[in-house]
Amino acid sequence: MINRTIFISIFLFILSSQQIQAGYTIHNGSIVDVDNLATLSAEKHYQYGCEAYHFHDWKEAVRHFHIVSYNFPDTFIGVESKFYLGVSYYYYGEYEFANHAFTDYLRCTNNPDHLEDAIEYKYLIADAFRTGAKRHIMGSKHFPAWLDATDHAIDTYDEIITAFPSHPLAVESLFAKGCVLWMTEDYRGSVDAFSTLIRRFPKHEKAPESYLMICRLYLAQATKEFQNPDILALAELNLKKFENDFPTDERLAEAKQYVQYVKETFAKGLYDTARFFERCKEYSASILYYQTALDQFPDTLVAQRCRGRMENLGADIAADDESID
Repeated sequence: MINRTIFISIFLFILSSQQIQAGYTIHNGSIVDVDNLATLSAEKHYQYGCEAYHFHDWKEAVRHFHIVSYNFPDTFIGVESKFYLGVSYYYYGEYEFANHAFTDYLRCTNNPDHLEDAIEYKYLIADAFRTGAKRHIMGSKHFPAWLDATDHAIDTYDEIITAFPSHPLAVESLFAKGCVLWMTEDYRGSVDAFSTLIRRFPKHEKAPESYLMICRLYLAQATKEFQNPDILALAELNLKKFENDFPTDERLAEAKQYVQYVKETFAKGLYDTARFFERCKEYSASILYYQTALDQFPDTLVAQRCRGRMENLGADIAADDESID
């Protein structure tokens, strides 16, 4: 099995090396990427790129727009080519290179003609990365797209949020970023993203949804950190803010239920600890944990179980005492 893995690795390395070598040539005494060579005038390459774009021949469009944007970056058609290169890469399925092209386009002019479209494409690219699109090994088109691109999704959302803080897609980016960070179990980062959305866009329709998402996040965090008392306090504070900002929102009932689930989770942690001590016949410690659950979370279903166990435990202890006598 190991030999087979080594053989496959060597084969892929040799194949990739051949592809890299095939991508370069000698031009005017220098080694250059053949994809960068301009064999026609800038206008002709741009014309052929536009024709390929019109007929949705994305591979050919990428080739010509790349040549123009690389060799004539400061000209009008060079700037335009950066945008159309990004679009062509996007529809060609090369999201990583499309993102780079749109970034170059937005940086090369203070007043881009296709600003709205470029921002929207970057958001769509981030969403593609979030939902499973891969990036190329070493960021090279000569290597396969096998790598996870979650970090690229977060970086692209951040780019939109930072560069265009008042744009409608900044709201969507904050919300999507929160979802991505939750997916990676960065609960605190996720809460920060949703909280930032609420703070910056308090009247937006995504604000109450963000409050609800934070409730869910605290529940998810509680299942992993049931001994962290700050989580419940933060969950209750978030619920209070939600009630103050959106007192008639129908999602409040769901938010309250999530906070109750957090309480149940903490109570269950104490209950499980008490049961452990009970099985070890450490009855004093067991009663202490049952009583703590009752004192801190009296309105939970788990509290009822604690009462039942304490009653049984009292009877068991009494029976043991009688047998000793």
